[in-house]
Amino acid sequence: MKGISDKRVESQPSIAVLPFANLSRDAEDEYFSDGLSEEIINTLAQAGLKVIARTSAFAFKGKNEDIRKIAEALGVTKVLEGSVRRAGGRLRVKAQLIHASDGTHVWSQRFDRELTDVFAVQDEIAAAIAEALRGKVAGKPAGPRQHEANLPAYEAYLKGRHLQSRTDVPENQLRIEMYLKQAMALDPDWADPHSALAEHYLLLASLGLGRPDDMMACARAEARKALELHPSDSNAHAVLGAVAALRDYPWEEAGERFRLATACESAPPSVHEMCGLYYLIPLRRFDEAIEQQRKAIALDPLNALARARLLTALCFGGRYPETLAEAGKALELDQNNHLAHLMIAHALLGQGKSADARRAAEEAYRHGPWHSGTIGTLAGLLKQAGETERALQLIATMRTMVPPGMLIYHLVCGEIDLASDWCERAIEQHEPFLTPLISARIFKPLRSSPRWPRLARMMALPETT
Repeated sequence: MKGISDKRVESQPSIAVLPFANLSRDAEDEYFSDGLSEEIINTLAQAGLKVIARTSAFAFKGKNEDIRKIAEALGVTKVLEGSVRRAGGRLRVKAQLIHASDGTHVWSQRFDRELTDVFAVQDEIAAAIAEALRGKVAGKPAGPRQHEANLPAYEAYLKGRHLQSRTDVPENQLRIEMYLKQAMALDPDWADPHSALAEHYLLLASLGLGRPDDMMACARAEARKALELHPSDSNAHAVLGAVAALRDYPWEEAGERFRLATACESAPPSVHEMCGLYYLIPLRRFDEAIEQQRKAIALDPLNALARARLLTALCFGGRYPETLAEAGKALELDQNNHLAHLMIAHALLGQGKSADARRAAEEAYRHGPWHSGTIGTLAGLLKQAGETERALQLIATMRTMVPPGMLIYHLVCGEIDLASDWCERAIEQHEPFLTPLISARIFKPLRSSPRWPRLARMMALPETT
């Protein structure tokens, strides 16, 4: 993890909440201790503090790392750690706030409560931390809870969120949906499960897991329900903005949704990621998109996907040297990150280094053989190198996949008319994630072609290149 942090630890207090240790007899109660930690993160963020997101804070789970090293990697001045023990209907939580520079304790406390008081414990811990930092940070008291869920619904929700943090396990996807729907049934007035499920469906669409049309429709429905219950839910606004930008192209609506989503001081990093990737990149507002991705990384510095999305903004904007420089940070976090390897390939291709681009594309394909954009890139580079037979073999596997892969293949090969045909087909099929892709520098020949004005009008995008 060393070396990942983008900047020195700030003088303004900032906090990382490490996953609380599960001291319960049942090891499966880990979802509860993790969930308690995440809820404290959310409560502190609502108080206007800089709080590192779960993905990065939980990267140290199970590792006996020195607190000072953790704080340096995350760019924070304070670290909260603790433990949770459940026994029958009782809950014991121990928490301690540590000053990162010297390891001294700022505050510590033990809470013995009934299990049904779990929300009160979260609020007490957050309030105590805010009090310990009073005068040192421009924080504010967290507002009242939008809704206090009943305990069975809360536990079902935590189980779903626990599995959502492990997206590398494909069989978890149906279980995530099951637990979040269970939470909805147990507490129909609670917005959070709907908001979480909306983002989950959007992720499934992006990964090609499930029919994109179905996943996008489900994401929209769940986000709307979340907003019925909690009109200021930033995550739900962002999902609706993403669906608008990716599927139906009402750009003013998408912009308003993302304005509402990012206006919230406690907006999670994923909101900034979605705004940059799904709204600003398609409109070729690359500097703003990069700014949004950097905001996400500041709150979640060890999130490999966030790093890869920053690479996307840099590469699509033609900032190839920066793409290659940032790629090292993404791969240091996850050598298997196929999107990072793919952006390296496109950056090298943009610099005219086809042989190096092909090697990077081979790595991207090795780690993401299911991704049509990766297949199309590699097949195009193989054809350029004269390896037509292997290129055709890859194309044969892709013809049953979504159009963007074929579109990229023909662009790499310089076949603009064929690329335009596939672009039109993708638009007609409302292919998700076409709009960010179309803004990439590799698409410039298509955007300069006589067919572009009609294609741009189909997506309600500017006709200028």
